[in-house]
Amino acid sequence: MVMTQTFRISLGLAWGLLLPALMVPMQACVAAQESAGIAVGEEEVSPPTTINLRMTPTSVPDFTFSECMGEEFGLEDLKGRRWVASFIFTRCVLTCRKITQSIKDLHDRVGRENPDVMFITFTVDPEYDTPEILREYASIFEADHSRWKFLTGDADEIRGFIVRGLGSYVKENVGEDRRPGMEVAHSNQVILINENAEPVGKYLGTNDGEMAELAQVLAGRKDFPTPGTPIHVVTPDGAPPGVEIEIVERSGGSSAATDSDPAEDTNATPSGEQSARVRVLKIERLLPEWAKRLPSTNAMLNCTAAVLLCCGWLAIRSGNRGLHRKLMTMAFLTSVAFLGCYLASHWALHHYASERGRPFVGGPVATRVYYAILVPHVILAALVPVLAVRVFMHAFAERWDQHRRLARLTFPIWLYVSVTGVVIYGMLYHWPK
Repeated sequence: MVMTQTFRISLGLAWGLLLPALMVPMQACVAAQESAGIAVGEEEVSPPTTINLRMTPTSVPDFTFSECMGEEFGLEDLKGRRWVASFIFTRCVLTCRKITQSIKDLHDRVGRENPDVMFITFTVDPEYDTPEILREYASIFEADHSRWKFLTGDADEIRGFIVRGLGSYVKENVGEDRRPGMEVAHSNQVILINENAEPVGKYLGTNDGEMAELAQVLAGRKDFPTPGTPIHVVTPDGAPPGVEIEIVERSGGSSAATDSDPAEDTNATPSGEQSARVRVLKIERLLPEWAKRLPSTNAMLNCTAAVLLCCGWLAIRSGNRGLHRKLMTMAFLTSVAFLGCYLASHWALHHYASERGRPFVGGPVATRVYYAILVPHVILAALVPVLAVRVFMHAFAERWDQHRRLARLTFPIWLYVSVTGVVIYGMLYHWPK
């Protein structure tokens, strides 16, 4: 009776810990395959590298728009104050609520230490977002309207101001791209503006790490950024300097790719339609060093578990039960350590890069092979802790017949999961790009 209860507890813990983590690569399978643009019969086409030239305004031009509480609000009302600009629309189904919640957290956190900071949220869908709708939206986040303004106005004027005045990205979706909740594509970055109306920094509103850094800046615990030195273009004939530009190298030749910086993480389309390579570059840029080392640690643990399993099998085949028990116990503990590192790795991916998994970058054939390995790996990985715990329970209770029967099933599954874990790591991180 005690053993049965122990098994049930172990079973519940194993599934409770492992299944949420294993759902992550399953979701990543779908997103990565879509992001790679893979379909049967298609060949992968590597887009050319392009150079994106974006206007970088040195100062915010004058503006006046309608505030959700019914008043007019503009740059004159922000004179001498530092402020943060963000961009959302109320019927958005992608990132807008995450951005607004990030501003809400910033608004509450900074308000206690630096109440002079203002927060200005511009709608990018003013044709729908009337002051009344914005007021209802603001009430959801309990906005303090003395410090947090929600602005709307004429569609052409407000979008033109966002693009030309703040150097951000916004574009109305049309045709097949225009779906319910995705009427407008816009930047997910929030912009920090100093007391002289000069943009001095951009931070991803969907990234907790970058927003935490912005909170430290606004609270005075980090140095406040200063305007960067602009780049000037001078024509060969000695004409006056041209406009200030920012040069960003990118991969991708589509019109969507040239509209915005990939590191800017726009919500132009669902993440499944983004380039897998761009997502990988974003992950490499945002992850801290300790998180970047976890995948190789996971591969090492999987490899160690596979070796221990094979040695344990050889030990029992030679009749050495004592050595067999020690090796299989070490294999189990190694797999437990792998699970801890695996969970930490995926937590870091989501926390720092807002990704659920690292996408696979490869051709159509390689991608099909990758998923052919990954899908059974994920399914069988959910069974390993349950089977392993049960095998150990039979051994501890000296039910040797039952132990042997279940071990014959558990061993190949456990070995397959360990070996394919190393293969998946190799394909994700070392496949020829």
